Amino acid sequence: MLIDVLGIEPGDKVLDCTMGMASDAVTISFSLGAEGNITALESSPVIYAITDYGLKHWNWQQESKAMRQAMERITPICCKYETYLQELCKKDELEYDVIYFDPMFERPVMESSGIAPLRKAADYAPLTQDILELASTLCRKRVVVKHRDGTLKQLQFDRIEGGKYSSLSYGILFVFTPYRLTFGKFILMVLGLAGLLTGAVWGLLKLLA
Repeated sequence: MLIDVLGIEPGDKVLDCTMGMASDAVTISFSLGAEGNITALESSPVIYAITDYGLKHWNWQQESKAMRQAMERITPICCKYETYLQELCKKDELEYDVIYFDPMFERPVMESSGIAPLRKAADYAPLTQDILELASTLCRKRVVVKHRDGTLKQLQFDRIEGGKYSSLSYGILFVFTPYRLTFGKFILMVLGLAGLLTGAVWGLLKLLA
């Protein structure tokens, strides 16, 4: 379901703001194919070091060559996503198609045993609406947040998918869609278009006079 929610296609570029043990990053990278790539951020130096080592030294066999290549296409970076997003603001062109967040849940999902021993080293800083809105200006398609009931109630999304048979769902912010327009911005846009049309008609009448 993750790949469908992300809306990614082979060759896309994805920013994973919360790498963790890179399970989602590997899945995403595999789907992106040889032409795609994913940058994965991790704010915890301990978790970053363990995951970075694992990506580089995973014991693989010949039949897992495609998985090995998917892992090699992941670029792990140890830094806070807030800092990285601010740096992206300084660039002239959009670098990523999709930005993804999988925040550490305040209430642990017991099935997620892979991260359990490292919970004390994890970053529990809350994800804010301001960060999501900023991220939505820095990618071409959408921002996706892995969402658990009760943990992200303060955040607003354009759509929430999943959750019918699972405690997990995904919040989606689309980039440049009518959903993102506030009423004030919509009025300003309409007035601006009306002004342009009036000017064009007036100019045409002058030419015909």
